[in-house]
Amino acid sequence: MKRQTYCNLSLKSFFAYWPTLPVLLVLPFFTAGQCPNDNVFEFDGQRPPCVNFDSVLIGGGTYATFTVDIGRSYTFSTCGSPFNTTLTGYDANGNLIFFNDDNGPECSTDRASVTWTANFTGTIRLLVDSFPCAPFTLTSAVLHYRQNLQITSSDSAMCAGETRALSGLPAGGVFSGNGVVSGVFTAPDINGTVTITYSNGQCAATQNIQVNKNPIVTILNASGSSFCEDDTVELAANAIAGSGIITSYRWQRNGIDFGTDTPVIRTNLDSTYTVEVENSNGCSTLSAPVTLTKLANPIVTLTGLNPDYCINDPGSVLSGTPVGGTFSGPGVGAGVFVPYHAGVGVHTVVYHYTAPNGCDAADSLTTVVNDIPVINFTPLPVVCLSSDSVLLQATPAGGTFSGTGVVDNAFYPAVAGVGGPYTITYTFTDTIGCQNTSSASQSVFVRPAPTATFSNLGTKYCVDAPSVTLAGSPPGGVFSGPGVSGNQFSPALAGPGTHAITYTYTDSSGCKDDHTVSTTVHALPNVSVTGLNASYCVDAPAVPMSGNPQGGTFSGPGLVANAFNPALAGVGGPYLIIYTYIDNNGCRSSDTLQVSVTDIPQLTLQGLDSVYCVDASPVLITPDPPGGQLSGSGIAGNIFTPAAAGVGTHLIVYIYSDPGCTAALQTFVRVNHCPVNVQNMGEPHIWIYPNPTSGKLTIHTGNDRLHTLALFNLFGQQIPVEVSEPASGLLTLDLSSAEKGVYYLQLVKSDRSTVVRKIVVQ
Repeated sequence: MKRQTYCNLSLKSFFAYWPTLPVLLVLPFFTAGQCPNDNVFEFDGQRPPCVNFDSVLIGGGTYATFTVDIGRSYTFSTCGSPFNTTLTGYDANGNLIFFNDDNGPECSTDRASVTWTANFTGTIRLLVDSFPCAPFTLTSAVLHYRQNLQITSSDSAMCAGETRALSGLPAGGVFSGNGVVSGVFTAPDINGTVTITYSNGQCAATQNIQVNKNPIVTILNASGSSFCEDDTVELAANAIAGSGIITSYRWQRNGIDFGTDTPVIRTNLDSTYTVEVENSNGCSTLSAPVTLTKLANPIVTLTGLNPDYCINDPGSVLSGTPVGGTFSGPGVGAGVFVPYHAGVGVHTVVYHYTAPNGCDAADSLTTVVNDIPVINFTPLPVVCLSSDSVLLQATPAGGTFSGTGVVDNAFYPAVAGVGGPYTITYTFTDTIGCQNTSSASQSVFVRPAPTATFSNLGTKYCVDAPSVTLAGSPPGGVFSGPGVSGNQFSPALAGPGTHAITYTYTDSSGCKDDHTVSTTVHALPNVSVTGLNASYCVDAPAVPMSGNPQGGTFSGPGLVANAFNPALAGVGGPYLIIYTYIDNNGCRSSDTLQVSVTDIPQLTLQGLDSVYCVDASPVLITPDPPGGQLSGSGIAGNIFTPAAAGVGTHLIVYIYSDPGCTAALQTFVRVNHCPVNVQNMGEPHIWIYPNPTSGKLTIHTGNDRLHTLALFNLFGQQIPVEVSEPASGLLTLDLSSAEKGVYYLQLVKSDRSTVVRKIVVQ
């Protein structure tokens, strides 16, 4: 057991002590394979710590011994070691009790971890091995070890009085703490944290549980336990949150929720009531029940009151059942109703009775007290001869009117005539015996009526006619009717139709006369024009137009009678074409159209030559403007293929349409056979640029020398060209005087090999 002095060092303390251990640096280091398991260093003797890991630096092939207790769970791990490690456990007799190579529960890949529950009390030997072998050096394996202990029951918050069964691993330990009895935790009535401790052997683990107080609630009832049947009782929840804040009130009637979440309710039902209050921590309390009893109201009757009285009638003795109640109302005293004390009018007398149970009820009757008839005759205004009949009014109703111009209950000025004063009398006889007959008189004068008239209103107007000023006589009257504002008549405001315009004049006596004249406002004719498009080509023929109703006139540029001539109008626009119509009432209306004249588009085709060799490559044609239709032999889309067209002369057509105009471009293309004396053998060492060209052409032959150079057109004819002197493998060809088109350049090298290249001059 050499070097046992250092076995109890933790990893941290080991490195702190490392300078004192120079002898360990000379231990052999195995570069491959498993250690021989004979390392003299051995960690020995102690029980693993509880809950948290302790660790030690240990060499490969080293045994460490630990004291274990039956039923306890232990974890051994080499996580974090720099080598591939294994763990093997043996009992004191050398029997294998566990082994792990990698992927243990505490780590992954090639580090070992073992969790093992002891089935005996004693010592075990733990072999740490490494691959490659790493004996006790600075890079040795790290062995972690602990005794496992944990509380497995929930640590969630609880309300006071709640219980929770506690559980821990390994089983067999003892729980302790405030509120813990026989492994069951009952939350105490506090707001705070309770610490639960689980002890198992020499190890202990703790858990903190938040405990929240429950609310406290009672029901306040100011009305008592009983109430009358037409009363309403208010119940209030008197609550203290206990912890947090109150978040809900759940009221129940006879144990059934009835859908209210407020601290106060009102009810008129006799039942048993409770309220459950919950706070923001989820803790709740149910109040003690409150029972309400509904009491019956008494049935009350009032008699002895007549439906009507004269004010000088004697009083009536009132009677009420059940007896013992009280009478009230105007003219009531000591159970007697006196009309004189009540006064003239409608009065209500009430009998109120309170039963022995405290509930009360009342009955009431209504009576009318009539005064001695007093006639009130409404004065008559000044009456004009032209006025309608005037309704005569007097109280009490039911009497008779008499006098000049009186018919039934109305005064007719036309019957009486101009003059006065005329006397009108009202006579009334009481029907209930309070008094017999009474009468009253009024005087009235009849005035002559003025004569009103007005001028300046025509018999007819168009609806767009300007307003006219009306002149009334005598001045100072008021105009009324559709389209009238002050003394102005507006046909547009009146609208189409026949309208009555009235002038009303009232003189200083209040007599008035009115004069009415009718006029007709005609709507404007409904005018429309057809036959004209929004756009035309300048070469389009004249376009005839139709106006509705017929008989109107056209105006605008490019018109000849009722036809629009685009060429006459010229390119441009939009031009306004107006059709105007006047109907039989002289009312004018028009319809307006807009028309534009577009020019004939100018067409070109870019990229198409007039002559091609039949084996020439396909050519991309670019029309301007784009968007038209290209057709002809060898045409596919915008591509012309000479081989598809074939030898001969071909017509190529491009048709383009813009709004109003269509144009067509025709061109001819000649396809010929290639020159028979052209030999193209290909040569990668000759460069010709730029191609296509519009002037100078450079030929780079590299290290090769040319024997001859010739240029041919598509008909095989040789074209004379000017060639500059060779310099550093470069030739310059001047094609500025050549016609645009396709040519073939024949190059014969000094070794008599021939190269042919296609040249495009643009």
